[in-house]
Amino acid sequence: MHKRLIAFLAGCLLVLEIAPSEAQQSAANNVSREQSKLLLDFPGLEEAQERYDYLGWDARYSVERHYAALASKSGSYPRAQFNLRQLAPMFLWTTNTIDESYVKAWPFFKDGQIQILQSASPVTSNYVQILTFKADNVECVALSVRRAASRNDSQTELGTLAFDGFYCPAPGRP
Repeated sequence: MHKRLIAFLAGCLLVLEIAPSEAQQSAANNVSREQSKLLLDFPGLEEAQERYDYLGWDARYSVERHYAALASKSGSYPRAQFNLRQLAPMFLWTTNTIDESYVKAWPFFKDGQIQILQSASPVTSNYVQILTFKADNVECVALSVRRAASRNDSQTELGTLAFDGFYCPAPGRP
């Protein structure tokens, strides 16, 4: 009996040792392209500045976050920035909608003017939402890929992965 209790306690201590601390949760850890779970490859960004971050778990330990960005070395465009989010077991995405406020939430667009060219489709797809917009006379696309749960959805093992972000080509490129 005591041996089982000691083994159980040792297992608990091991779990506590490897769980990230509060400070680690909010800090971005720059990782190499090889270490990243999210890789980007877009036209015009073959020689771009790259950034790959592991953002860790949120404060509630409900979602693990990864980030990747490609930016032109010669100016603001072309540019691509995306998030990859993996929900913890027993959590579900409840919405999958992108709009102007989603685009403006990206620091790159925060202070600029954007014009919505085509709104994201109505919620006819629980998986993919696409929004086209113009920023600085460049036509861009924002997208969100995630499976939003339906009202009575109990399949938490499905649809826990989400991918969202934007891509803007070089000025004058479609």
